Amino acid sequence: MALDLNPREVRIERYFPDVLANAKEFKALAGAINPELKLNWQALIKQMANTFVYDLDKDGATRWEDMLNLHSLRTDTLDARKKRILTKINSTLPYTFRSFQNMLDGIYGKGQVTERLNTDEYEQWLDLAATAMGKNAAVRRLARVIAPANLTINISNTKSVQQKLYLGCMVQITHKTTIEASKDPHLAGDYPVNNYHAGLVYTYKHITIGGTVNE
Repeated sequence: MALDLNPREVRIERYFPDVLANAKEFKALAGAINPELKLNWQALIKQMANTFVYDLDKDGATRWEDMLNLHSLRTDTLDARKKRILTKINSTLPYTFRSFQNMLDGIYGKGQVTERLNTDEYEQWLDLAATAMGKNAAVRRLARVIAPANLTINISNTKSVQQKLYLGCMVQITHKTTIEASKDPHLAGDYPVNNYHAGLVYTYKHITIGGTVNE
């Protein structure tokens, strides 16, 4: 609902008898009375508008806050004050996790406040987006009124961080090989075949075969 505070132009001379409308005295009278009547008309329209929360001005919001025992901050916008008043007068308590989340989405915007329950520790966490961190006190007050008294109310702000992770490793495989000839030539020893170091692979072999010669 949006009311026009200036719906008409007040002209009292329209109600003068025709024989008096053009008289100098009555024109002066109309010039003095019309501004006063216009102010009275605007005051009446304003009073009527302030009976509807969506059409409140600052004076109307202050009146509603006094009646509902609400306290606004100096930094609150008129829209924020209206939302707080609506929350108070529509204070049917949500008795489920989902309905409270729907209320938070309606007041602060979807994704601005996300609730999470830690039932083992009797904790209720309210994760606020970065743009909603300035409202953390108001969010906590709202949750304290609605949430069961045995739950501790906690505020958090979660950020997603992406970064690279570097790992280094070394794997070494050793084979033992023995080659024997008919006249006692042999090769015996331990030597590495594969060597992996920090993602690089080295492969090498060294074989020596020896024996005795009969003259």
